[in-house]
Amino acid sequence: VRRCGLPTDQRPYRPHLTLARGAKPAPDLRPLVAALQDFAGRPWPATDLRLVRSLLGAGPGRTALHETLSAWPLTGRAPH
Repeated sequence: VRRCGLPTDQRPYRPHLTLARGAKPAPDLRPLVAALQDFAGRPWPATDLRLVRSLLGAGPGRTALHETLSAWPLTGRAPH
Protein backbone atom coordinates (compact mmCIF):
# COMPACT_ATOMS: atom_id res chain seq x y z
CA VAL A 1 0.00 0.00 0.00
CA ARG A 2 2.79 2.42 0.88
CA ARG A 3 4.59 1.69 -2.40
CA CYS A 4 1.39 2.70 -4.20
CA GLY A 5 1.42 6.04 -2.38
CA LEU A 6 -1.80 5.38 -0.44
CA PRO A 7 -2.19 6.69 3.10
CA THR A 8 -1.75 4.09 5.86
CA ASP A 9 -1.84 3.89 9.62
CA GLN A 10 1.56 4.55 11.15
CA ARG A 11 1.25 1.61 13.55
CA PRO A 12 2.88 -1.71 12.60
CA TYR A 13 0.72 -4.01 10.48
CA ARG A 14 -0.19 -7.19 12.37
CA PRO A 15 -1.99 -9.70 10.16
CA HIS A 16 -4.30 -11.93 12.16
CA LEU A 17 -7.19 -14.34 12.08
CA THR A 18 -9.89 -13.65 14.64
CA LEU A 19 -11.08 -16.95 16.10
CA ALA A 20 -13.40 -15.59 18.77
CA ARG A 21 -14.47 -12.45 20.54
CA GLY A 22 -15.24 -12.45 24.24
CA ALA A 23 -17.89 -10.53 26.08
CA LYS A 24 -16.99 -7.59 28.29
CA PRO A 25 -15.64 -7.89 30.88
CA ALA A 26 -13.25 -10.14 29.01
CA PRO A 27 -13.03 -13.71 30.32
CA ASP A 28 -9.63 -15.22 31.10
CA LEU A 29 -8.77 -17.00 27.83
CA ARG A 30 -5.25 -18.02 28.87
CA PRO A 31 -6.24 -21.66 29.58
CA LEU A 32 -7.69 -21.96 26.06
CA VAL A 33 -4.63 -20.34 24.51
CA ALA A 34 -2.40 -22.76 26.41
CA ALA A 35 -4.50 -25.75 25.33
CA LEU A 36 -4.17 -24.74 21.66
CA GLN A 37 -0.49 -23.76 21.82
CA ASP A 38 0.76 -26.78 19.86
CA PHE A 39 -2.22 -27.05 17.49
CA ALA A 40 -1.08 -27.08 13.87
CA GLY A 41 -4.22 -28.07 11.97
CA ARG A 42 -4.28 -29.59 8.51
CA PRO A 43 -2.96 -27.96 5.35
CA TRP A 44 -5.65 -26.52 3.09
CA PRO A 45 -5.44 -24.99 -0.37
CA ALA A 46 -6.13 -21.27 -0.67
CA THR A 47 -7.99 -20.66 -3.93
CA ASP A 48 -8.52 -16.92 -3.63
CA LEU A 49 -7.53 -13.84 -1.68
CA ARG A 50 -10.38 -11.75 -0.29
CA LEU A 51 -10.54 -8.25 1.09
CA VAL A 52 -13.14 -8.48 3.86
CA ARG A 53 -14.73 -5.77 5.98
CA SER A 54 -15.91 -6.73 9.48
CA LEU A 55 -18.85 -4.75 10.83
CA LEU A 56 -18.98 -5.49 14.54
CA GLY A 57 -22.52 -5.70 15.90
CA ALA A 58 -24.17 -5.56 12.44
CA GLY A 59 -24.85 -9.31 12.10
CA PRO A 60 -27.59 -11.52 13.55
CA GLY A 61 -27.80 -11.18 17.32
CA ARG A 62 -25.37 -8.25 17.18
CA THR A 63 -22.55 -10.53 15.98
CA ALA A 64 -20.03 -9.41 13.39
CA LEU A 65 -21.10 -9.17 9.77
CA HIS A 66 -18.33 -9.97 7.29
CA GLU A 67 -18.62 -8.47 3.83
CA THR A 68 -16.33 -9.44 0.94
CA LEU A 69 -15.32 -6.22 -0.81
CA SER A 70 -13.21 -7.84 -3.52
CA ALA A 71 -11.65 -11.22 -4.36
CA TRP A 72 -8.75 -12.33 -6.54
CA PRO A 73 -8.07 -15.90 -7.70
CA LEU A 74 -4.79 -17.48 -6.68
CA THR A 75 -3.32 -19.36 -9.60
CA GLY A 76 -0.14 -20.69 -8.02
CA ARG A 77 1.91 -18.82 -10.64
CA ALA A 78 4.23 -15.96 -9.81
CA PRO A 79 3.20 -12.59 -11.29
CA HIS A 80 5.06 -11.50 -14.41
